[in-house]
Amino acid sequence: AAAAAEAAGLAELNAEVRALRDELQQARAAGSRRTVSEPAVQEGEERPPEGPASSAAALAELGRLRADADRLRGEARELDRAVGGGQPLAAELTSLSLRRLVSSRTAREEAELALQQWEQEASRQDRLYQDAQRRADDVGDALAACDASHARLAELELEQRRLAERLVAARARGAAAAGQA
Repeated sequence: AAAAAEAAGLAELNAEVRALRDELQQARAAGSRRTVSEPAVQEGEERPPEGPASSAAALAELGRLRADADRLRGEARELDRAVGGGQPLAAELTSLSLRRLVSSRTAREEAELALQQWEQEASRQDRLYQDAQRRADDVGDALAACDASHARLAELELEQRRLAERLVAARARGAAAAGQA
């Protein structure tokens, strides 16, 4: 934005120089027209008075026009020096624009590098999270298998107690039958 503003400022100065040059050319043309000894008279207009008074007025007007032209020439030269290629102001503005451009490019490159590093770190953190999630799932599966094993073991222990009770009852019946015999 700053570089665009500087370019707009230079364009405005160049336009002002062109306008001053145009004004200078118009002043020169007007001065040359005033030096004509007898201006053309349009139909219906009165011929300007002749004599020393009219000549003195024309010379005074010509002097004012020449002074204005000299002043405009001086201003145009100053603006040419300020805006012209290779002159200090233009060079300074160009250098400043280039420095800002380089600075903005450097800042952009640094931002892109920081973003790339952040994306790499985010990807690494995501991989770590996924790995931890897989491990948590594995632990959950192992715990579920352990719970199932404990439940099966409890069932087997209950079945063993029932078999032991049946065995004791069978032995008691066998002993009673042997005593009766």
